Amino acid sequence: VITRMIGRGQHSTRATQVAERRLETVRQVAHATVVPCANLNAGTTVATTDGMSESWQVTAAGTQRNVAANVTYNVPGGTRTVTLRTIISCK
Repeated sequence: VITRMIGRGQHSTRATQVAERRLETVRQVAHATVVPCANLNAGTTVATTDGMSESWQVTAAGTQRNVAANVTYNVPGGTRTVTLRTIISCK
């Protein structure tokens, strides 16, 4: 039982790290141009990272972008999803 709990914790930690990296990448893309967020379009993108299913959504909201990163990973009997959210200022 303890080994299983540790294993789940490791998967959850890895999934959280993948989501954090994605949010940071999106933030860097948003600020890579003279006009912040000019190259950050609203929408959803999907990828596979470290064997985990990753998706992120960007939603325009005035002078900011709402970003959600979801990472889904397999566990015995199903899947689990970690979701992290942030707001990027476009000023």
